[in-house]
Amino acid sequence: MTDYGQLASLHLADLAKFSQEGEGVTRFPYTEEHLLALNYLRMMMQEIGLTIQLDDAGTLVGRYQGNSSQTFYVGSHQDSVRNGGPYDGIMGVVVPILALHKLKEDKITLPFSVEILAFADEEGVRFPTAVLGSRAIAGSYD
Repeated sequence: MTDYGQLASLHLADLAKFSQEGEGVTRFPYTEEHLLALNYLRMMMQEIGLTIQLDDAGTLVGRYQGNSSQTFYVGSHQDSVRNGGPYDGIMGVVVPILALHKLKEDKITLPFSVEILAFADEEGVRFPTAVLGSRAIAGSYD
């Protein structure tokens, strides 16, 4: 039986390594650290069979196709403020991936689709574009 709490801790510790040098986690959008984190999350999504795409705002989207056209959206940002915590934002991406992993392991099919969103530029620390990915998906980015 998989210990999903331990597995989440391991993934979050691995992702925390994709940071600029210094205390805490510093992962600015559209940097090498960002790309490494995206590739890691992409690998996690591929392992459970999600359909993956990267939108124009840099949001990584993993889709689980359920038994209807209705879609439940869940996710968070994977960028960080300077010297941020290792769980800030990124935990909201890792935990839903693991939840879908558990459902797959238990052979449970959902009556709706799920899209897990890993936003790239929500903190607005590199450019004056805070919540860029979520605004783009919501259709409120000009």
